[in-house]
Amino acid sequence: MDEYLNALVMSSLYLNDEQNKVMYEALGAFRQASMAIWLDIQDCPANKDSYNNSTKIFNWKLFTESFDQAKSAMRSILNPKVLEQTSKII
Repeated sequence: MDEYLNALVMSSLYLNDEQNKVMYEALGAFRQASMAIWLDIQDCPANKDSYNNSTKIFNWKLFTESFDQAKSAMRSILNPKVLEQTSKII
């Protein structure tokens, strides 16, 4: 997560408002997914009843769509060869 935040801060210098919004939406979807997974752990120490369903239930659609939009936004400004190389790493 820290790496994503660092990259987001650095890239915000080069992103337009719409691209920046897409990247922050991907961050929000990642945070929601992380929280849902954490709350789903049987031994989770949190009071699960204090969270609403939008936090407790992993929203796969939001997660995958925001990732795809972020990837598309990056593809529009980065060299496609660089994206091909980084996608092999991920």
